Amino acid sequence: KSQILQQVMQRVGKIHLEEAPCIRAPEERYGGRTRLRLQVDRHQRLGLYQRGTKNVVPIEHCPVATEGVNRAWAILNEHLSALHLSLQEVRLLGASDGSVVASFHIKRGSKLSTPKAKKELERWWRPRQGELMPLRGVELLQANNVLLEVGHTILKEGKPDTMYRPSGFAQASWVGNALLVEEVLAAYRRNPVRNILEMYAGCGNLSLALAQEGAYVWALDSNVQALQDGQISAKAHQLQQQVQFEVFDDHHNSLPVYCEHADVDFEMLVLDPPRRGIA
Repeated sequence: KSQILQQVMQRVGKIHLEEAPCIRAPEERYGGRTRLRLQVDRHQRLGLYQRGTKNVVPIEHCPVATEGVNRAWAILNEHLSALHLSLQEVRLLGASDGSVVASFHIKRGSKLSTPKAKKELERWWRPRQGELMPLRGVELLQANNVLLEVGHTILKEGKPDTMYRPSGFAQASWVGNALLVEEVLAAYRRNPVRNILEMYAGCGNLSLALAQEGAYVWALDSNVQALQDGQISAKAHQLQQQVQFEVFDDHHNSLPVYCEHADVDFEMLVLDPPRRGIA
């Protein structure tokens, strides 16, 4: 990974790194992943796509996932057949205390009306809440729009503690998230500046940490819900004057134009791009 990053920086960014950058990862390879994105087969069983295909392979255990996430996965496999909704995927997000929240994503083109879909989830959830533990809440989504929330669907993790939803973005593990924050803060402390621009900021796991160090951060992301959650977290930590969350879609907006029209000169760029890369 270190060599790939060094080559990409040279090829794409024309930035020559004398030494390959250090890539840090959690020491434990197994049992630490807190975020999973699972597909749903025609029998309402959870699994993963077979490589290179859209065939869902139903499985019940992932060795890299936490015990809580695996337990929630197994329990959902027992109960999902009773839910009369056509689901495309289920996302699981585990908390440090072992509890889990989930988002259910209805298949595109589903003919079930929104009121009926909401009523069906409530019918399924209410009588079996105790049986679904450690699952403590579910979001129901269609075309990335949240239709309904049952139970408690928000986690607070990190330092400072930040709001997360299962349908939003979180790092693959909280240990990995802590390492990432640690590296960003170490870089900031080597060169403390006033004005920072963060792209793909999500709900603010890096922006809030930098603000606690005294920086002023402009946090950009295309996910409106994540930005709203970030604003709530910032207010909870009295950082709302130091972090400005703004909607920015890199497919339709130009970062040079944004910077040109900004009222400040940014001195540092923080970039944690999605897997698809930078548009």
